[in-house]
Amino acid sequence: MVCLIGLGLHSSCDNESSAITAIVDGQLWESDSFTRALVANSGRLIINGESRTFRPMAFSLSDYNPAGEYAIDSLDNSFLFGEEVATGFYVRSSRPGQLTISELTMPDGGTRGSMKATFSLTAFNLGGDSISISEGNMDLVLSETE
Repeated sequence: MVCLIGLGLHSSCDNESSAITAIVDGQLWESDSFTRALVANSGRLIINGESRTFRPMAFSLSDYNPAGEYAIDSLDNSFLFGEEVATGFYVRSSRPGQLTISELTMPDGGTRGSMKATFSLTAFNLGGDSISISEGNMDLVLSETE
């Protein structure tokens, strides 16, 4: 399984235009505390969103360009609901989720990019319990590694 990278960044003006929302087991989850989308030097896209009332949500994507449909499968594209795999929920490769990118502009030379996408998946914890995530939406500002 691909490890998700926590950015450990605090809220800043970089996230003012970024948002993630989803329905998690019937309840609205939104990144109302912090959202950051960063293209690492490796080309991997790291997305972290934090909610004031729920666990954080993170994506690590290596298969996302160009716009189109991609599997969230813990192989090329990973997902974590929680702070770590040991206590959180993640996607299993045998039950991939779906990521559909409708708009994508990559950051270039200090110019920020953007991404609009939808997602849905079922995530599991190590004990075998699951959560359903539906109606996921991303409207992100993409930055390059600083």
